[in-house]
Amino acid sequence: MTYDQAITTGAARLKSTSDSPALDSEVLLTFACKVSREKILTHPEIRLTGNQARIFLRLIKQRRSGIPVAYLTGKKNFFGRDFAVTKDVLVPRPETEGLVELALKEIHACPRVLTILDLGTGSGCIAVTLKLAGEKKTMLTATDISIKALAVARKNSLTYKTKIKFVKSDLFSKLSSKFDLIVSNPPYVPFSEYRKNFMQLKKEPRLALTDKSNDFRLFNKLIPGIAEHLREKGVALLEIHPKMKTNNRLISLAKKSRLSCKFFKDLSGKWRYLRLEKI
Repeated sequence: MTYDQAITTGAARLKSTSDSPALDSEVLLTFACKVSREKILTHPEIRLTGNQARIFLRLIKQRRSGIPVAYLTGKKNFFGRDFAVTKDVLVPRPETEGLVELALKEIHACPRVLTILDLGTGSGCIAVTLKLAGEKKTMLTATDISIKALAVARKNSLTYKTKIKFVKSDLFSKLSSKFDLIVSNPPYVPFSEYRKNFMQLKKEPRLALTDKSNDFRLFNKLIPGIAEHLREKGVALLEIHPKMKTNNRLISLAKKSRLSCKFFKDLSGKWRYLRLEKI
């Protein structure tokens, strides 16, 4: 089996499982053969060894069962860097890069050092990226309810030599400080949507995806907590479900908590981010 034949075979087997079967097949092939993507694309005629073929087909079988490619390779690219991921953390999504871009605008617009909280850090990709980009302009704290997730985040922080304070906390339960900027990608998937897409999401930690409600119940605690832990004129940036744009109850809760609301769209034109400012 040549590189080209392997990619075609893998893609065909993943057609019913993946939204990007050819890309998944290609990534798993580079991982199985320990070669670069460039080599596979420029030398499609090279044949796999017997061991490479066995490893590749086993990976394809695992991917077909619903295991994300990132869990199989142990890494995911985010904002131009590879981050370690395990089954204990959510696989970083492209939409979250948009959240980071909004946060970087806030950091670069402020001349002083900012205290920043990454709430529900998961793999730590947001915190590490902000710390690397903000350099000495940031003092970063990252929290998660999962000890195993924090272990992954610490590993990524060590890889990129970033100084970040990690705290095990359920939302704000173990935090007393106030922050200039709070960034979070909380579990916002409605439970009905989660169940509908269960085959694609079942291998990722449910707590990072949904609060098992259809009305964004978690935000009833999250929004007042943000108000309590933001400094005056402080800003919170959240990745959200597009339906939150028209959820009057949550918007009213934000206003009641003395937080102004501004929504932003992602690259696909969906309302994906919420900016809250302490007023």
